[in-house]
Amino acid sequence: MVTIPVNAQLSGSSSNSVLVSSTDEVSVSGISQGKHSSDSFMAVPNDVLEREGYIMSYGSSTSGNSQFAVSATEDNTQVVVTLPQTVSSVTYNGTTYSAGQSFNAMLAKGESLQVQSPGDLTGTHIKANKPVAMVAGNSAADVEGLPEYYDSKSGHMQYRSTDMIQSAIPPVQAWGSVYQAAPIADRNGGELYRVLAKEANTVVSYQNENGTKISTSLNAGDYLDININVSYPITIISSKDTMVARFSKTANVDISESDSSMTILTPQERWSSSYQFTALDKPLSDDVPVYSNYVEIVAPTNKTSGIKMDGQEIHSDDFYTDWTEIPGTNNSYAIVRILAGGHTLYHDDPKIKMAAQVYGQTVSEAYAFPAGINLSPLGDMCLLWNMTVGDELDNDCDGQVDEETANNQDDDGDGLVDEDVFSNQVLLQNITSASIVKMVPHWRTTTVVTTTPSTPIPTTEDSRNAGNANQQKSSGSGIFDDEKDLIITIVAIAAALALIAGGCCLYFALRKRKRPVEEEEEGTCICADSKIF
Repeated sequence: MVTIPVNAQLSGSSSNSVLVSSTDEVSVSGISQGKHSSDSFMAVPNDVLEREGYIMSYGSSTSGNSQFAVSATEDNTQVVVTLPQTVSSVTYNGTTYSAGQSFNAMLAKGESLQVQSPGDLTGTHIKANKPVAMVAGNSAADVEGLPEYYDSKSGHMQYRSTDMIQSAIPPVQAWGSVYQAAPIADRNGGELYRVLAKEANTVVSYQNENGTKISTSLNAGDYLDININVSYPITIISSKDTMVARFSKTANVDISESDSSMTILTPQERWSSSYQFTALDKPLSDDVPVYSNYVEIVAPTNKTSGIKMDGQEIHSDDFYTDWTEIPGTNNSYAIVRILAGGHTLYHDDPKIKMAAQVYGQTVSEAYAFPAGINLSPLGDMCLLWNMTVGDELDNDCDGQVDEETANNQDDDGDGLVDEDVFSNQVLLQNITSASIVKMVPHWRTTTVVTTTPSTPIPTTEDSRNAGNANQQKSSGSGIFDDEKDLIITIVAIAAALALIAGGCCLYFALRKRKRPVEEEEEGTCICADSKIF
């Protein structure tokens, strides 16, 4: 755990960065904490960072500044920031820019820019000539809080409260089209979901609490807010890839021991079979109890029995919510109480994928982050004829890895037979040349490496890193290279808060061949008074 001093906080364009180095793949997350305020984020490795993306943030008239930071991983990084139409103006380095206008910034390696505005910066377009990392949120968010009121039940006034919120922005290639989430534990005032589009004519659909289907069309950079006042499990489906954030609401909505938080949901296309993560212990404030920590799991309904927590079946007493079906789907969710510290979550069958969100709550504050997400480099070509059983590659480009059994059947319903087999079985049928190549991103199998948990996660011993020899990489694809240092970039936005502590919750692809120990991996991060695992 590494503590970053408060004076590392960002202001405009700053060179305040932290270099993270390791001799092997690591997972990194951070938490920002101040008095009665906290939130966390999952870091993204440079190998999968992109040159273009959109900001997911939050803003309201009763909140602090909507904000984001962009960090350069290479020298001479030119960043173009285009403001959304929904923000009135932004002042950066002494110059004021209006809605829809763009401005440029030149960044050196490890240098960052920070943009703040009382308006909502969601939908801001970022474009750079080299890969950049992004984190966004709000310095003091009041998410759907109620005006001050007298609560006759408690005999007290209920005031608005604010909490610093933030999340790392995933690369666009990690966006998806199907999201599912459960109601947040210990809350009964609902949640706010925000769906952000990157392409025109993106149709977003969901069902409200009455079961009525609602559909909305979005353009690039537009977002849809789904404000749920009665908590229920939700499925959000889009015709094109989107990014979805979930915000827990301000404490006075339901008079709870919690507050606002922000997390990026993991699309179903990016679920994994195993996770490792760290739940937090206590807040910065001495007058606040320790966090009540939870992990929210979404998995196929008929496969939940194979899920293990810390090497054991999940004990019935640990369920806050036992397995509950998500209406209209083949999936179910459960919410499990967890202690502070490191945890492992995995399925006995590595073919079975699930989603996991980690969060904690206490008086006047909350934190949340995804337990992990399958991340993969851009620009690969899926070459179906080079499949090897158990090769941990998405040989049929359907977003799943080694999902077939060698049984002469079309297990995944894509019209192909035994094209992506998961174990050392005889391949019963060769792939024909009818659908040889699909020009889509290739998803790699990933695993978690962390320093805290002691329970091992079952993994395939020899994971492939760069695919087979026939797979091509396009210019700037960022494909893992055995001889290349791994750069991890963390950007933690500094509000007027002391920012502290972290956990381990990020996925990195295993290399097929390990580098010598003396060759260190490096990474940069920008955060303030943060502890990094």
